Amino acid sequence: MTYRAPMLKKIAENLAASDFQTLRNTLHPEVNRLAILLRRFEDTIEVMHPNDSPSAHARRLEKNGKELLQTITKSTTQMLNQIGQNVGELNAKAMKKAELTESENNQAQEIRSIVRRMSQSEQLKLLEQHDPVIMSALVDAHPFLTGVDEHVLKAHTEKMLLEAAPQEMHEAEELLGFIETIQIIDREASASVNEATDSEYVQNLLSKAEQDEKIHQNFISELGRPA
Repeated sequence: MTYRAPMLKKIAENLAASDFQTLRNTLHPEVNRLAILLRRFEDTIEVMHPNDSPSAHARRLEKNGKELLQTITKSTTQMLNQIGQNVGELNAKAMKKAELTESENNQAQEIRSIVRRMSQSEQLKLLEQHDPVIMSALVDAHPFLTGVDEHVLKAHTEKMLLEAAPQEMHEAEELLGFIETIQIIDREASASVNEATDSEYVQNLLSKAEQDEKIHQNFISELGRPA
C-alpha cells in the first residue's frame, strides 16, 4: 500500500509559494483540502474503530473510499474548469493590451484580400511589423481568407501578446502547465483509495484483524486462568 497524501501536501505547499495569484488563492486551497481528506482516509486504513469488527471496518473503508473518489473527481473537474476560465480571462486581457480586437468590418475584409494576394515572404515581413490593425484582421480569420499559414500567424500573435502582456501570458502558461499536475493528483489519489479498497487488500486486512483478535482473546483467557 502506497500512501499518497504526503505527495499532495507537497504540491499544495508549492502552490502556496507560487508567484501567481490564481495558483495561490484558487488552486492551493483545493489541493490542500484533497491532501487533508486523503490523509484522513489513509490514516484509517489499518486502524479500526474501537467498536468495529473486521468486517464492519472493511465496509466502512469501502464506503469512505467511494465517497472520497467522488470528491476527488468533483474537485479535479472544478480545478480544470477554473483553469479554463482564468486562462480565457488572461488571454482577453492580453489581447486588449496588445490592441487586438475582433475585426469584421470592410477594412478587415480588404486587408485579408490584400494579404491573400501577397507572397509568403511579403506576408512574413508584414506580420513582423506586429501592426494591431492588420493582426486584428487576420488573427481570427480562416486561413483560406487570409492565405497565411496558421502556425506562422499563431507564433506572431503569441509574440505580440507576450510583448504587450508578459505577466498575463506567463500566468496563463503556468495555469495550463498545471493541468498535467491535476491529472497526476487525480490518478494518484484515486490509486490510493482503490488500493485500500481492493478486495485482496481488504481480505489481508480482515485476516490480520482476525489474527490480532484471536491473540487478544487468548491473552484474556490466559489472564483468567488460575496459576
